[in-house]
Amino acid sequence: MILYIPVEVKNRELDAKILLASVAIERGIKVVIGKKNDLNNFIRFMPRGAYYGIGVFQNFKNFYSKLKKRKFSIFVCEEEGLITYKQDMYIDMRFSLETLKFVDRVYTWGQHNKNIISRKFPSSKSKFKVTGNPRFDILNNDLDDFYNEEILYIRNKYQKFFLVCISFSSVNNFNLNINYINTLIEKKTIRNENSKKKFTEYQYLKYKTFNSYIELIEQIAKENQDISIVIRPHPSENLKVYKDLAINNENIFVETQFNVHPWIKESIGICHHYCTTSLEALSMDIPRFSFRPFKNTKCEYEFPFNCSYCFEDLNEFKNNINKFIKGSHYNKSRSKFKNYTKYAKNLYSSSSSKEIVDDIYLHLTKNNNNCKFFYANIIFSIIYYGFIKIKNLIFFRKNNSYLKHKFLKINEAEIKKSLMSFGVSNNVRITNIFNEIMILEKK
Repeated sequence: MILYIPVEVKNRELDAKILLASVAIERGIKVVIGKKNDLNNFIRFMPRGAYYGIGVFQNFKNFYSKLKKRKFSIFVCEEEGLITYKQDMYIDMRFSLETLKFVDRVYTWGQHNKNIISRKFPSSKSKFKVTGNPRFDILNNDLDDFYNEEILYIRNKYQKFFLVCISFSSVNNFNLNINYINTLIEKKTIRNENSKKKFTEYQYLKYKTFNSYIELIEQIAKENQDISIVIRPHPSENLKVYKDLAINNENIFVETQFNVHPWIKESIGICHHYCTTSLEALSMDIPRFSFRPFKNTKCEYEFPFNCSYCFEDLNEFKNNINKFIKGSHYNKSRSKFKNYTKYAKNLYSSSSSKEIVDDIYLHLTKNNNNCKFFYANIIFSIIYYGFIKIKNLIFFRKNNSYLKHKFLKINEAEIKKSLMSFGVSNNVRITNIFNEIMILEKK
């Protein structure tokens, strides 16, 4: 049995996907893991198996269709299904019925997410399974052990810091010159005028909020000179505006390295705006604040804000943050939000990876999906991969700087370190077959 695991954003996904891989390896499943774009090209001539996708977008239809013709099984863990656009807008932008017909299973963050897609696709209801996401499994393990090197680095550099988790990639994208809405239309993420209209309205709100956050960060930094303000931008954002803030303020810093988890854990508290970090901090019981100067109830759910101290006025937010930093009591502990497991099933437990692997294993066993590697598979894949690379260079089809920004290189040592944290490194053989595409298998 073979499980192919693509990784799109390294800092966000890699740790959790190695955890998933470690569970799969223990079940006797061979894992092939690598950068999404490279793995998707490489897989064309590889033996059939299970493909662990990241979404059910319209533009995935052709790729999934080709995998299905080769008798692959397709499983999707909906990465953006936790903090997302509201109901119809979410479905319009992230789900395609034409793509869904090629998918064997969609793993949802919680019952809330499952209910939304089940109402829209009742005939496919049996495909949807509530498991949570492996990213939260890691939060419920010993982070001091798993992120020991990262935590040591953070503690040495910042004794006391307040973390601002920024998520404004749609209005401050890495590629500043692109028309973000047109890009979504080209990718078939926006597929009708209603979605375009709603997203355009939401863009206006996000742009105003983005500008308000720049003002807010600088004011908090100036009034709290005795602590550091660490900005953690979204992986798809342009860093210039934040680096300019850091240049002009000695206690503002911009950090993009590592997964966000050790940064949240070591902070005295976080500030977010409609971001997954709201529930990640809740899972770790780290104080949460949100500045929400503008509302759009057509696009946003309330639960990410409700589990945080949320303020609409800049001065009110700033005054409360200043009091908190100086030691005032914080009383939104995670014990008050036990019902939030409907949004993220494994918010307070480590159950997702095992549930997903058990389900994949059962499916592959029933369908006798058991293929072996042959050297010819790897050789043909390398030839095809090289052809695609040359083709893209000739026609400039890839924005290499953006892809490198989202996905730094991975190496065998990183994977070994993670596997060691999960207690399986001694039982796993790692083979780098080509360009950071790794085979992980039981020795």
